Amino acid sequence: MRLTINLDEDLYAVGKGLAQAEDISISKAINRLLRRATELHAQRPSARRHPLYGLKVSKGRRLITAADVRNAEQEDDAR
Repeated sequence: MRLTINLDEDLYAVGKGLAQAEDISISKAINRLLRRATELHAQRPSARRHPLYGLKVSKGRRLITAADVRNAEQEDDAR
């Protein structure tokens, strides 16, 4: 399938670098990267819950800071 897309410069650089390193076209490199990303996403477990408390366990995507905790507490106090 033929499709024209605009990539951010950093993503284009990744695709171009892979293409050069493996001596393949940029299209094949982008296909390979997208395939790898979708396979990794499919392998991810759904949100885990703590076995004792039933609370969702963070997947570690973003560090929770003290400021986040303060903001959450202030929101609770405002209710």
